[in-house]
Amino acid sequence: MIKVAVCGCAGKMGSTVVKTVQAQPDMQLVCGIDPYAPSDIGFPAYPSIAEALENEDFDVLVDFTAPSVVESTLRVALPAGVDCVVGTTGLTEDKLSELALLAPEGTCLFHAPNFTTGAVLMMQFSKMAAALFPEAEVLEFHHASMYLRWML
Repeated sequence: MIKVAVCGCAGKMGSTVVKTVQAQPDMQLVCGIDPYAPSDIGFPAYPSIAEALENEDFDVLVDFTAPSVVESTLRVALPAGVDCVVGTTGLTEDKLSELALLAPEGTCLFHAPNFTTGAVLMMQFSKMAAALFPEAEVLEFHHASMYLRWML
């Protein structure tokens, strides 16, 4: 049985990961890590990785948080020997390499960059714009409906 913790468990992607882990016969959701998790989330949830490690035992940490959070989480989880699966974007290859060095031998850091349809289109549009403009910015919104509600 693979014991899993989900960092960002109260977010859109994190809650999807929680449901996916719970549906797997060979996985056990041990806890969530999210300072915004409601008290009635249905499983133990901690505001930080340090608190989760103090109270729970898990093999794998799945991180779907934000670029401002993921690095500090990995700086605690990897030296503790926790295998990490990161779906959060925003870390450079240099930073990922630096963080991987914190892990004891046999501990894994797997980074799954964003290859949604929007991200792939953004890369293609960026190539097109670079050929035509000296400076350009192409933005991809994961949660466009939230942005549109704000704009209206």
